[in-house]
Formats: sequence, C-alpha cells, structure tokens
Amino acid sequence: MSSGHSGEQIVSAAKTVFDLLQRRDYDAALTAALAIPADHPDRDALERVAWARMGRFPEAVVAGRRHLARGGASNEDWFRQAQILLRSGALEEAFAVGMTALSQAPEDWRLLIPVVEAVLAEPRLELRLRAEAAAIIVRHPRVLPPAFDGQGGVLLANRLPHIAPLGGEHPLYFRFCEYLDPIPRYRPESYGAGLLAAAIDALPRAAFAVERLMAAGIGVGRRAAARYVASRFPTLLVNHQGCAIELALQQTMTLGELPYFVIFDFMPMLFYPFSPTEHMSFPEDDEELFRIIGHELDSPACLGFQVYTETQKSLLSAVFDNPRLGQKAHFINFLSSVEPDVEISTRLRPRGEEPTVTLLFAASFAPSEDGFYMRGGVDAINAFAELYEEFPHLRLILCGQLPRSLSARLADLVEHHPAITWRREYIPQAEYEEMLAENDIFVSPAIATFRNGLIQAMERGLVPVVSDGHYAAEFVSHEVNGLVVEGRKRLADVVSGGGFRSDWRALYGAVDHPSDAEFYAAFKAALRRLITGRDLLRRMSERNLKDGSRHQFSPVDIERFRTLVGDAVRRV
Repeated sequence: MSSGHSGEQIVSAAKTVFDLLQRRDYDAALTAALAIPADHPDRDALERVAWARMGRFPEAVVAGRRHLARGGASNEDWFRQAQILLRSGALEEAFAVGMTALSQAPEDWRLLIPVVEAVLAEPRLELRLRAEAAAIIVRHPRVLPPAFDGQGGVLLANRLPHIAPLGGEHPLYFRFCEYLDPIPRYRPESYGAGLLAAAIDALPRAAFAVERLMAAGIGVGRRAAARYVASRFPTLLVNHQGCAIELALQQTMTLGELPYFVIFDFMPMLFYPFSPTEHMSFPEDDEELFRIIGHELDSPACLGFQVYTETQKSLLSAVFDNPRLGQKAHFINFLSSVEPDVEISTRLRPRGEEPTVTLLFAASFAPSEDGFYMRGGVDAINAFAELYEEFPHLRLILCGQLPRSLSARLADLVEHHPAITWRREYIPQAEYEEMLAENDIFVSPAIATFRNGLIQAMERGLVPVVSDGHYAAEFVSHEVNGLVVEGRKRLADVVSGGGFRSDWRALYGAVDHPSDAEFYAAFKAALRRLITGRDLLRRMSERNLKDGSRHQFSPVDIERFRTLVGDAVRRV
C-alpha cells in the first residue's frame, strides 16, 4: 500500500532530520523522524539517533531493533545499536548484536569495542566469545601490522582509527614531532587483519586493566572500568615493542602500558569519547569515569603535559581538584604554522592608515562542520553585513568551509557579497602571508581561544577582537593589543571544587542569526570601535608588531621539547 508520500517528499523529510540533528535540536529531529512513513528504510534509524542523542536509551533500543529487523543495516547501525544496549544495561544483547555484526564484518575495528566492553563488564561472556569467535578466526587469521624497527622510540598513535577523532591528521602535531630527530618515531596507521584473533589474545591485558582500576581505591565499579578500558582497547592490537614512551595529542587512548606525555590543548577532549564536547557536565555525567580519568592522569604512567599557556596548568589542577596535575605541566610554545620556515611578509605595517578596513575570519579546515559554529562564524558574517551598511569601505576575508546546515541567506551572502572574499580551500603558508598583509582586524567570537591563527595574526600586526574563552587573557590584553568580548567563557568552564561543564549547543542551532543577542551586540560594538577609531587601531597594531613574537614558536621551544621527550626516553 502506498504511503501517500512522493519520493522527493521522503528524501526532503530525511534531510530535515539530518539538519536538525546537526543543529542539536533533538526534540524537533525526533518529531520529524516520526513523521516519515513507517515503511521508509531509514525511518527507524533516524528515530533511534534522535532518541539516543536525547539520552533516551530504552526508546532508542526499540527503534534500533526495528531497523535491524528490516535487513540491510550498515556496520554503523549494528555498532550504534550495541552501544545503546550497553548504555541501557543490556550486556548480553549488546554482546549478541556485536558478534552478529562481527560475523558479517570481521575486520571492522569499531565492532570489537562493544563486544569487549560487554565481556569485560560480564566476564562469564568470555566463554561465549571464544566459542563464537573460533569459526570467524579460521576464516580470518591474524595478520600483524608493520612492526616498529627500532629501540627507544616514541609512539605516535594518533593515526589509528579509534584515536583519529582527537586530531589524528592534525598537520601541526606531526610537523612538531619532526623536531624530535634523531629519536625514532613509530606511527602505526592500522591494526592489521584478523582483528578478532588479535582481540582474543589481548583480552587478558584488558581484563588486568579493569582489575587495576577497580583496585585503585577510587570507588570505581566493573561497569565503568570496562567502559573506559574498552574505549582504548584497539591500541592493544598494535605491537609497540621498541617504543619507550607515547606522545599523545589531547588525551592518551592507551592503557598505561607505555609511559606517556600529553600535548594538551582543548579541555573537553579529556573526556573523549564519553560525552559530546558541546554538552557535558563532569562529574555529574558519570562520576566513576571522571574519577578514572583523573586517576590515570595522576598516575606515574602519565609523565606530564605539554601546554602552550600558563593558564592551562591551573585549569588542569582545578578540573580534577588536584594540584599535582598542574605541576606535571611543561610550558612550550606550539607551532602556529605547518610551514614555520616561511618568512613573515616584509610588508608588515601598522594598521589604521589605509582607507579600507579588512576583517579576517578563519574557520577550521578540518572535515567536521562544527568548527565554523564553534569559532562564531554566524556572528562574524552577520556583524560584517550589518556594519558594511554603515561603512562601505569595510571588507571581509573568510577562510574555511561553510557547513551544509548554514542558512541559505548567509551562504548566499558569503558567495556573492561584493566585499567578501571567500577562501574555502587550504591556503599554503606563503600565500597566507600575503593575505595577512592585506588584513587589519582578526575576528574570533569563538567558544575558546584558538591559538594558532590568533598568534600568526598578532605577530603580523593585525588587531584581534576575540571572545573571553579560556586563555584569551594570556594573549590579548583588553584595550592594549586587542579587544576582548565577554560572554563565551561561561559556555565551557571549570566547576568550582572540581569538574568541567560545557554547553554551546545553541551555536549549532543558530544557523542564520547569532544565538546570544547580548554577546553579539558587544562583539559588533567592539568592531565598530576599531573601524571608527583609527588611532586606537594603529596603536594596538604597533603594539602587536612589537610584542607579537613572545608567543611564537622558536628554537628555544624546540630545545625544550627535545629535552623533555629525550630525558623521558632515556629514563625509561
């Protein structure tokens, strides 16, 4: 029987659900999903996603069961259903779903994680795992990934698929690690083949890690310990023999089998993958996981943190209410450019002398669409458009991709406004230098201080207008070398007495107009001050030309980095 809906209507309805999920409007996404005809193949999957994002796991389980029963479900569907079942406490069903999926896709590493978590949380399932895995292992024997050919090396594991979301392909991370020469580095990119056989071999080490956490005296039960260990389990499939330490970006995803340093950047990533970065509240979200993370960072296996602001030291201590974490932090300026040897433009000049005023907004070139919203792109475009009506000599250069969920009005404005230059692709550093020479004001109404673009701009004489996100005050002195707009810090902040909370979902939902009218008004007023106050713009620009290099990566930082890592390798 026909549903009465045309194919185009159904496709449009599914797109609406995707857009609402991207905007974090989960109630509306659920309503839209339920409005899709019941016989549509994606209807139950979209409903499952909406329920799960709302934390309504029992309802998500029911929708997921219906979707799997239809047939033709993807590996992603099986994986998500197993995850949701685990969060619902249905360990045996989660195990069964995971094993069914592994029998169909035995080389999908993601499917190992819920199976391993179920076994670690309920050890009697191990016998079932070994019995059911035997037939799969015969067809898919273990093939080891390339081994590390060296001794005293450094493990750089961030290209492994389960770690990549932390920034595994971040070019600055790998470019920075080149300064470790002659210390050898091991960069595994896969787990090899025959993953189920490898998992069976690694299971005793994972079980030992669970018992270690339960015996640590931090009030952690088996379920929480199993969840933490399973999230890092794929690292056990890689042979890092010959490595002395790990150098991790953002957060270690290993289990302390190697001592490690963390190149620490973005606070919410400490809690990956247990809560979405844009909406978390620890310890309330999961007190046991919060204790585990704090315990592991305080353990002897964590050799310390490399930080690029002094503020990060105090934040690490404050989040976990533990002064020892701040004491383990080492200040080293990080690279702000993947091509640090490119000369800074010789056309450095104090701003405020040209008839035009040009704003620079740089979003992330990462594949995720969230970077544009996190950096305040909606505020930046709207502010430019409104100020342009008053000041037709104003210009905007916008760097980065636009999200698909952005309103048609703003997307059209960026593409067709005569005073906007849109650079959507990656810009080589030499070309970026020339572009910086044409700009006057660096705008960043972001939820945090994104250091790299800010430092490059300030050193070249641009005047920043930034939000008050963490670390901002360490780079920008209000009314001395830039303007700081209050109102974003509360979206991601440390909790008094220990903990961390973030909630910037409203920025993802504001696809056409700014989400915070008060912040937006203050941001636009700050820009107007610099557009109309040429003396102020020139004075701040001269200050940045004089002082901007104090936060720039230098040979001193290279030597600090080599010494820090080299001493650790020798001690181990």
